[in-house]
Amino acid sequence: QAGIGKTQLLVYTALDRLLAGDAVLHVAVRESVATVRDAYDSILAGLYMASSPGERAEAMLGVERRRVIHSTRGGAVDVAKLLSLLETVSDIMDMRPQLVVVDGQAPQAADLPALRALAAAHGVGIWFAWTPDVGETAVGDVVLELAYSNDSLWLRPIKGPAHEAVRVPRGGDARAPAEERFAEQVVRSD
Repeated sequence: QAGIGKTQLLVYTALDRLLAGDAVLHVAVRESVATVRDAYDSILAGLYMASSPGERAEAMLGVERRRVIHSTRGGAVDVAKLLSLLETVSDIMDMRPQLVVVDGQAPQAADLPALRALAAAHGVGIWFAWTPDVGETAVGDVVLELAYSNDSLWLRPIKGPAHEAVRVPRGGDARAPAEERFAEQVVRSD
């Protein structure tokens, strides 16, 4: 479903890794770099709302130093493009991302072996988020569905480690403990 929060879920996932000290490459297919950066800044500001200005500034600086946002401006992302981006980030910025997020495009079944090889060769997890077409079969090792049901937003595992669906908290309750455990298990399953 469009507008349900896929980008925000990717940003939360990326921020979790960034705040743990990992580097992240965020590839946006439809959004501009400025729009994606605003999503990070807004969520990070909410997470550090109760912190001192110094702590908040330190967190924001750390995120900026370990994050690269690339917008394809509607262009498709294939394995060769991801490899090129990883090599460019490594060569020019001396940064080796541990997580790549691709927002706005589904992985293709034919690309899965090459994506797995790329992930293994570069030591990265690769997450995709997209709005599926009706009847589309999602591909990947772990597939999660973000869906609105019964007046709540739910994150449901479709494929991968067996877990129950979790309700996504609203408002200032950024992450509930059950959701944190679920996210960690999914991240570690790469």
